[in-house]
Amino acid sequence: MEQMQGFPESQPSSSIMDSLRAARDARMFASTSNTENIEILMEQPLETPWAILSYTWRNVFRMSQTPTSKTSLCTACKAAAYIDIPFLQIDTCFISGPGVSLRAKSAMNGLEYADYRRAPMCLVYLQDVVYTDGDSNFMEKIQNSSWLNEAWALQELLASNEITFYSSEAKRLCKKSDIL
Repeated sequence: MEQMQGFPESQPSSSIMDSLRAARDARMFASTSNTENIEILMEQPLETPWAILSYTWRNVFRMSQTPTSKTSLCTACKAAAYIDIPFLQIDTCFISGPGVSLRAKSAMNGLEYADYRRAPMCLVYLQDVVYTDGDSNFMEKIQNSSWLNEAWALQELLASNEITFYSSEAKRLCKKSDIL
């Protein structure tokens, strides 16, 4: 298995948050080519590898002005860029929260099996799995993660062609293909 890498946090420009707020009612993709100044696209990139974010990223990726939420998009994009994924479908992270319109909530609830099936990869953030260097029990931690208790996890697990799991520190743990 490859050595696990973390991703440093950085402070994105305020224009990222402005772009995200303006784009709530549509499918959104973030380019991972420049993780310091992220470009938000309103249509799916054609003929290009991309990944969909699990609902789990919504817990760290909120539409607010806190430094943590601003850097969470950068963290997700760095995770994708590190594994050569140039675009992320990010609308899965905006399923709820203050200021999200009913139209956006309806669109998010409309994410179906097919959305995960179409994506070449799904990135899953496991906020309750702490990575410790040399820990051989991380598979048990994944199995006991609260992610597996969520109804939508089954959809993500079954529909996704591949899943890459990340610890609470954004360290890549393993892929679905490594454990099945």
